[in-house]
Amino acid sequence: MTETETDLLLADGAALTGTPPWSLTWSDGVTQSGLLTSPSPAPVVTTAWVRVPTNGWTVSVPPVAGRSWTWSVSSNGTIASGQGTNSIFVTRAASGAIDISVVETVTATGCSGTGTARIGGVRSPY
Repeated sequence: MTETETDLLLADGAALTGTPPWSLTWSDGVTQSGLLTSPSPAPVVTTAWVRVPTNGWTVSVPPVAGRSWTWSVSSNGTIASGQGTNSIFVTRAASGAIDISVVETVTATGCSGTGTARIGGVRSPY
């Protein structure tokens, strides 16, 4: 969802229409003004070969305060370190390509987005 969308579905099935920011008056008379939506993350995954001290790849997304990350790799790879952070270190467990995905979540809202990358089937890029 982006701040330019014109409809917002509320939990009780009601909808806000028009252009944000919205004002909302609840049944008890309380008015909330300046309501906006939060866009879902769109993480961009990058990889870099690391030869020393251990052959593997540093895989990362840009760090953003207030976000959490959950990584997964295909069976050809292993997450050696970094799970839960914006950067992991991946080693090869078997031959073949390693598919990597990350779910980035805005901790305050629960909005999330997924980023992916693939490391080719060779042991190193050299």
